[in-house]
Amino acid sequence: MKSLEPGKVWIHGVVNARVSAFNYHYLKSRLGLPERDCPSPLLQKWMADMEPAWQQFLAIPADQIESL
Repeated sequence: MKSLEPGKVWIHGVVNARVSAFNYHYLKSRLGLPERDCPSPLLQKWMADMEPAWQQFLAIPADQIESL
């Protein structure tokens, strides 16, 4: 996404909660935002009923994102 700056990047998915999970990692890992500022309102709502696989995905440390 960095290569597309300064333009806007529109991200769409069938389940936007999942897109929010990827965006969370982008904000945290690439932009270095504090963890408290990364979850979107949609992701915050989804977290209560999130499947274990997505909980594990969100728990991946920033230094391991490069290897995925």
